[in-house]
Amino acid sequence: PQEFTLTRTWTAVDDCGNAATPFTQTINVVDDTPPVFNGSLPANTTISCSVSLPPVPTVTANDNCDPGQVPPVIFINEIHYDNVGIDAGEFIEIAGTAGTNLSDYQLVLYNGNGGASYNFTTLSGTIDNESGGFGAVSFSFPVDGIQNGSPDGIALVRLPNTLVQFLSYEGTFTALDGPAAGVLSTAIPVSEPGTNAIGTSIQLTGVGQTYPNFTWVGPISASPNTLNAGQTIQPLPGVITATFAQTMMAGTCDGETTVRRTWTATDACGNAVQHTQTIFLDDNTAPVSAPPPPQKTTISCSGPVPPAATLTATDACDAGTTERVWLNEIHYDNVGVDAGEFIEVAGTAGADLSQYQIVLYNGNGGAIYNTRTLSGVIDNEQNGFGAVSFSYPVDGVQNGSPDGIALVRNGMVVQFLSYEGTFTAVGGAANGMLSTDIGVSEPGTNAIGTSIYLTGTGDEYSDFTWTGPLAASPGTINTGQNFVALPTGLVVTFNQTIANAPNCPFGRTITRTWSVADDCGNATQHTQTITVVDNTPPTVTCQPLTVNLALNGTVTVTQANITYSATDNCSTPTALVLLPNSATYTCAQAGTTQNFTVSVTDQCGNTGTCSATVTINPFPRCTPEVSISDPCVCKNNATNLSNGQFGETIKITSITGLTWTVTAINGLFQAGSPAPPNAPLPIAIGTAFTEMPVGSGDYFLNGIHVD
Repeated sequence: PQEFTLTRTWTAVDDCGNAATPFTQTINVVDDTPPVFNGSLPANTTISCSVSLPPVPTVTANDNCDPGQVPPVIFINEIHYDNVGIDAGEFIEIAGTAGTNLSDYQLVLYNGNGGASYNFTTLSGTIDNESGGFGAVSFSFPVDGIQNGSPDGIALVRLPNTLVQFLSYEGTFTALDGPAAGVLSTAIPVSEPGTNAIGTSIQLTGVGQTYPNFTWVGPISASPNTLNAGQTIQPLPGVITATFAQTMMAGTCDGETTVRRTWTATDACGNAVQHTQTIFLDDNTAPVSAPPPPQKTTISCSGPVPPAATLTATDACDAGTTERVWLNEIHYDNVGVDAGEFIEVAGTAGADLSQYQIVLYNGNGGAIYNTRTLSGVIDNEQNGFGAVSFSYPVDGVQNGSPDGIALVRNGMVVQFLSYEGTFTAVGGAANGMLSTDIGVSEPGTNAIGTSIYLTGTGDEYSDFTWTGPLAASPGTINTGQNFVALPTGLVVTFNQTIANAPNCPFGRTITRTWSVADDCGNATQHTQTITVVDNTPPTVTCQPLTVNLALNGTVTVTQANITYSATDNCSTPTALVLLPNSATYTCAQAGTTQNFTVSVTDQCGNTGTCSATVTINPFPRCTPEVSISDPCVCKNNATNLSNGQFGETIKITSITGLTWTVTAINGLFQAGSPAPPNAPLPIAIGTAFTEMPVGSGDYFLNGIHVD
């Protein structure tokens, strides 16, 4: 409608009515300028595969010629939730563009104490035209149907789950569940205190185009089902609303996905502008062990080593049981008229193929030329994998140079492969994607009954290699293709090493390691160290011992003299070592009881002891006894009555090994003194007694006295 042709004609006529040939000017008014997007556009981004995709925004554009359409508006406009006495007449009013189908919307009520939703009300009806193309519709709630706040909230949702508004009264909070989960509410600055009359409400007033242009007031007289007093809604400028398309491509590992969002704004004359956003769902979060892994510990060698824990793991994006389906074999060309064309898919047994489509793309221009929804279930031909073939009519699969095949699951592109070159798809699930060339082809000289197919060993597409053309095997696993059984869930591997202690045969360090990785290579590893120690000494019990001093007045006791018993928590009795020890007792300990320590060490160097009581019997010789033998043996050599010489012996009874000497003398002379009348010879101070016999402990000194 913006293009038209304007024709202008000039005709010159003289006074006599003669007319010149008319001159005509033709002006063609064309619109060849595409629209221009408004505002900032969604940028490329990377998010975690564990979170939801961001909401799809509405993208608009303006055009130099096409005025576009006035965009609709919708918002919460009036609320009554509390009044004096029993709450009555409670309602929530929605205002917006006349003609808006309210059955596309829902009101969700939230409890501010905890953030949980407590009421879902799907709306109905259509907004009427009360003024300037806008109106209001009210939705009633039962007595006390809307909670009284401090705080509570209301979410306006466009079904199925697009959050339009999340407002709260008497405070703010974060929603726990539902379409507003994780969103912080926007507080309405006015409230109903509970003293206001029935028939009042809080409501928006002012002049504007969208919700932010208006101001909350009240409580004042309510006006359910009509625009509020003092409220004028003005239409927004016309815009061209861009159409939206989304394609999804499975990543190279479970949990990763590439999402391609395209907005196209087209004016009435077909001029278009396009914006593309790429969202990469990345898996960079490692699995989590369950239950919590065991911690390091130290145990005794006498106790049992705890058994290794059986750990499992969970992952935010990879459940470890992902269904796997891929393009496995293709026949599209042969010598002569193409015949027996087919495309085979392979994957995990039990996969429901009704969720998949094969979309054929023409490499000349990139358009779709055939879409086929699959059927059936993959059978188990080998280790939980199988193959299913789908036939096409003669020349049903184009001969390339290049052409392509997209395998699509519920709208997500699993694969986009091509043969005899690459190209970019136009339209459909693979729109805008560049194909991956499989690297082999059917040249048209190959026989009927041949194909190109995957070969190798593995459990997913990337494990195999394209080969051919060789003898075809539609509907069965390919020649040279071997499948490895998939584990159930994430696989937690366990490893244990033992390092012996250098100086203790019972001491060792047990290192246990649990490892798990998801399909994207994010790994978690936990190591538990169990230290086995022997730090308990042997238990030693001693028996008492009684000893006698020897003639030298001593006795030596060693560990060998003590009767004992010893046990250990880890070492055997024969492996225990009695440590050397000795004690020598003398006359000083005669008649006493002494403690003697017996020490026993185990194989790890722990020493246990016991204290034996050693009783040393009394020994009379420890107290020297002096006796004098005076036999009055006269030598008969006297010359008068007072100088006769008589023999005399002094005996000391003591312990052997001593030296006894004369320290003082009175009246005792040498036994070999000259006969009278000569004076006898005195015994010299320091004269030693003679031990007879040697080692007897009996000491003698012979002499004479004069009488």
